[in-house]
Amino acid sequence: MTKDKTQEAIKVMQAWVDGTTIQFAPRDTEGWGDCNDSDVSWTWSAFQYRIKPEPMEIEVWVKHEHCYRMTEPIGFPEYTKRKFREVL
Repeated sequence: MTKDKTQEAIKVMQAWVDGTTIQFAPRDTEGWGDCNDSDVSWTWSAFQYRIKPEPMEIEVWVKHEHCYRMTEPIGFPEYTKRKFREVL
């Protein structure tokens, strides 16, 4: 294991000690699953490990061309705030 890979492994293991959810997948695949065990074997030669990524959230304002509020003067379009969350 290289120094860079060792440093990454230390970050993942420290996050697990701190209570962060860790994910694992067999090498050469992308089928990640949560590691729910209270005792992890850390088989780095057979599995890859990572800190579970947080889903990205964004808020955008959507313009509705033909919707007007009754209290606004004619010609001012209404905007609606929408929140989107990434599905992992």
